[in-house]
Amino acid sequence: MDPSVASFLLACDHKGLKYPSPRVGSGGETLVSLGVRDPHGFHYTVMFIFYPEGHSAAVRVYRFASVPAHMRSYAVRRCNTLNNRHSWVKFVLDEDGDVNMEADCIITPESAGDICMEIFRRFTETAHAAYPLFHAEVWGEGG
Repeated sequence: MDPSVASFLLACDHKGLKYPSPRVGSGGETLVSLGVRDPHGFHYTVMFIFYPEGHSAAVRVYRFASVPAHMRSYAVRRCNTLNNRHSWVKFVLDEDGDVNMEADCIITPESAGDICMEIFRRFTETAHAAYPLFHAEVWGEGG
């Protein structure tokens, strides 16, 4: 197992986080997913993608929100607002109308556990705050 992945999994174990067995992607990257349930009852998965060279990782939440076509301009505005508030995580609206959260990080085997746990903490805090905002602006409820 890649030492950076092992470092991250050890950090997850220390925090009591459960995860399925890591998978290997088509490009040789290692995929580790952590499921989250926020205080509003929203379920999402934070995906860590460790690249084979061992010095970088991508962190993603796919389908953070799905936006109907007629509401996408509102979603773009909300993504832009959140991107201005949170410079280390990027909210993007893809062509299918899904809002995704993205970040990339430089790691070493020694730093991967700490860095990825910090990114995980920031992703979850931001997601917990942002999800009701999407409901308020895009769907006119909550928030």
